[in-house]
Parts: sequence; C-alpha cells; structure tokens
Amino acid sequence: MNKPVCYLLCIILYDFLLLNLNDFGAFDFFIPFFAFLFLCPDKKSVFFWLLGLNLFILFIVISYLINNEIQNAKIIFLRSNLILLLVLSLLFNKDQYFITKALYELKFPQKIIAIMVINSRLFSDFLQKTKQIPKTLKARGVNLTTSFFTYKCYANLIGKNIVASLDLAFEIFNTMKVRGYKDKIAFLHSEKAHFGEIMLLILSVLNILYRIIIN
Repeated sequence: MNKPVCYLLCIILYDFLLLNLNDFGAFDFFIPFFAFLFLCPDKKSVFFWLLGLNLFILFIVISYLINNEIQNAKIIFLRSNLILLLVLSLLFNKDQYFITKALYELKFPQKIIAIMVINSRLFSDFLQKTKQIPKTLKARGVNLTTSFFTYKCYANLIGKNIVASLDLAFEIFNTMKVRGYKDKIAFLHSEKAHFGEIMLLILSVLNILYRIIIN
C-alpha cells in the first residue's frame, strides 16, 4: 500500500467513526496522538495551526454554552480537535496532489482525477497569490488597518485572483486538448507506506470493529 492511500483511508475511517459518536474511548484519543507523535514532520507548526483553528471552534462552543448545552459543547470541542489533529498531522506540508494520488490509486474515474488535478493546481496558485496580497497593498501605499477601505481592497484583489484562477482553468483545459488528452491521467507510483503508517491504519480499523462489537 502506498502512503497517500494509507493516509486517506485512516482519515476517512476515523472521521466517519467520530462523526457518529457522542462518547469517546481511549482509542479515539490514541489514534490522532499516535499520528502527531510519530508521523507528523513539523509538530510545532501543526500545534500552532491547531491553536489558531480553535479560535473558530470556541465561537461554536460558546454558543452552545450560552444555551446551556454543556454536553453538546463538550462533544463539538473534542470531536473537532481530534479530527483536526489527525488531519493536520497526516496532511500538513503535503503537496497539492497528495489526495489526488490516493484517489488515482483507488481507481476513481479518470474524469474525477482530471478535475481534482486541475482544482489542486488552481487552489495552490490561488493560495500563493492570496498570500501576496498584504505585500501588494503595501506596495500600493495602502495602510493595513481594520478600516472598511482595507477590507474593500482585500476583497477586490481576492476577486481578481478568483477570476485569474478561472482563466487559468480554461488555459489548462485547452492545453490538455492540444496535447491530445484522452480521459487518462497517470501518476508515478507514490512512496510506500512505512510500518508506523500501516499500524495507524490497523488501529483505525480495530477501533471501528471495537465500536461495532460493543454496540
């Protein structure tokens, strides 16, 4: 089994299980922490990303607490953080085609793979351009404040980036036609999954089997 397929299956199995749980066992905590400790290449960045995303989760949790739904707030908080920890640990710093390679190896229809390839390319290009927006605004003499004018400038450039991405999509499509694209996309074989990654997949399967048995 190659690495993209192993990672994708781990995430799908774990997320599918956790989204249907209202109580959490030891395995539910062990799997994402195992991925974080042994498979995550950049623990510091993942930790700070998780902290940042928790700012948004807290808004949801607080809304439940205000309505005195303490149990639901606890479930939302734990479920969101466990899923995010696993996803970030496995996919952080992976290239934009990582998931597409997994779908390719799982024999998904070629048209879906082609769409995923183009979308991955466009999304990566869009993110790179969006990251440059603060520098672009500074170069144009815009003071980056919380004023309405600043948000309007951001929205204007983001809109231009979206239009540029759509134009690029048509260019890629026309290029593929010129080069004789016949509903077939191929990838080089991906890196094989290591022992720790296979163990994570086995743990995910065992966790599901355990839940089926006890229920």
